[in-house]
Amino acid sequence: MFTKNALHDLAINTALILGKFFIHKNRVLKTQPNFFVFHKGLCHYVLSLKLMKETNAMKLYNLAEELNLAENL
Repeated sequence: MFTKNALHDLAINTALILGKFFIHKNRVLKTQPNFFVFHKGLCHYVLSLKLMKETNAMKLYNLAEELNLAENL
């Protein structure tokens, strides 16, 4: 997906990839997908971004922090 803002592109594409991976993982494990489990995994991902030194990781972490995505962990 492409928009005029590169940071939004990065965030949307990352969320789509994480969602597809979550669905695939649940299919392999033969479990019912649960949004709360997905949200917890997303929170862990955001917290792991905090430890990375790569520019895109820092941009994603700052955006997630602005949106309070990891607030419930």
